[in-house]
Amino acid sequence: MRRSNSIVTVGEELWYLDRYVHLQQHRYGDRFVYRLQAENELMNAMIPKFTIQPLVENAFIHAVEESVDPVTIDVHVTRENDLLVITVSDDGPGLSPSRERQLRRRLYEKPRPAGAPGNGLGLVSIHDRIQHLYGRKFGVSLQPKERGLTVQVTMPLSYHPGETSYKRPALTTGSSP
Repeated sequence: MRRSNSIVTVGEELWYLDRYVHLQQHRYGDRFVYRLQAENELMNAMIPKFTIQPLVENAFIHAVEESVDPVTIDVHVTRENDLLVITVSDDGPGLSPSRERQLRRRLYEKPRPAGAPGNGLGLVSIHDRIQHLYGRKFGVSLQPKERGLTVQVTMPLSYHPGETSYKRPALTTGSSP
């Protein structure tokens, strides 16, 4: 895969995500808990830019903002054989059945008219970009839970040639000493 400005390493994407979550800490204070688990060996894996951040942004908009209780947002970046799997879960209010049907229809009904907006839906954009780059068997899947939502993005695991070492930027989502 040729590296362009639209393709970044997982480590770079997580650095930008850390900056975003830090800003949200100022906005929401103790209304959420953010947890990240990412395998170090995956820090140099290549992904489309802004794959993870919009998923976490959705958790803030649809879980943290709509919940009276604190919400936990979990981000996991893992490997399953030759696949890179990114999972973002929250324990917010979750999806209504009608909203779930609407999201699934927007994600999986093909073809959508050319240039048809997804009503600003980041999930649709991510899904379309993943499928455009890697094929129709990859993309976004929704897994509603009794409380909250899990969104999973699956794509082939790939590394940029020549990028074998990675110095992970310091993440500041935890408490500072």
